[in-house]
Amino acid sequence: MREPHYSPDVTASDTPAEQLADHCGLTVEIAQKALDYARKEHLIDDHDAADKLRRVFAFIAGTENKLLRLESVCIGLGLYGLSGDKTMTALAARLGVSKQRVSQEVNHFLDTFNLGRCAFSKTESARKSYANITTKSHWQRASHTERLK
Repeated sequence: MREPHYSPDVTASDTPAEQLADHCGLTVEIAQKALDYARKEHLIDDHDAADKLRRVFAFIAGTENKLLRLESVCIGLGLYGLSGDKTMTALAARLGVSKQRVSQEVNHFLDTFNLGRCAFSKTESARKSYANITTKSHWQRASHTERLK
């Protein structure tokens, strides 16, 4: 079931924390803490803080499996092990998905936000190589009818 679309009530006079809170359904206090942390870590400056965090929260909210998406964002940002899982396999098992699905979500986040590969990602050439092998393997197993589709 899809969640209802939400149109935030953002005005020019709202503070960045109020805009982020309104857009993401957070309290202003939590939004302010997120902005303060991002500024302290020099992840963003005051002018684009709310916008960048709003985009990340919208990315997380835009899927059915929000916990998988949140964990994938954390991994992509280098916060691996935040949930206490020591490996991607353990995380996948806890979330009830495959390790490949977790990796796919991490790569989706990195690609969406035009970030480089994280420490846990394969290189771009390795990704292409694995994709070619998988495609060949699939078509070798496919029946004649499936190949014609």
